[in-house]
Amino acid sequence: MPPLRGPVDSPATLRSSGSYRARRPSAVDLEPAMRQPFRLLLTGSHTWDDTHIIEHALAMMLTHHPEGVLLVHGACPRGADAIAAAYADRAPGYHSEAHAADWRRHGRAAGHLRNAEMVTLGADGCAAFLRGDSPGTTATIRLAKAAGIPVWLHKQP
Repeated sequence: MPPLRGPVDSPATLRSSGSYRARRPSAVDLEPAMRQPFRLLLTGSHTWDDTHIIEHALAMMLTHHPEGVLLVHGACPRGADAIAAAYADRAPGYHSEAHAADWRRHGRAAGHLRNAEMVTLGADGCAAFLRGDSPGTTATIRLAKAAGIPVWLHKQP
């Protein structure tokens, strides 16, 4: 048997050939406090006004992910983003990651650029709150699906 190449407590496994390879600890191996929070991308219409629907969806997400939820949102001052951010700020188990659009630098394209950046950063899931025909929310849903991010769509007439 070859000599151990790393510290005895390293997460290595012995292959049949006698060489070692790193093994990434699974979620089962980790204590709950060490698990990464579920990364939830939120997209929604600026005119969304049903607080109960958003708060209920976010509460249900936390019951499925007791390790915590990191809410990634667009930092909009009204609508779905504002409702969700306010909930995350007061709900234990939630953390918030805000991505404000740079309207001064990018003009009318700022919202779409910000949404594309949030999708590119990756997420474990996307909660979408669509009211009417919101082009930004619709585009973000499309980008998330194309990136392989599961989307949970909530609609409001």
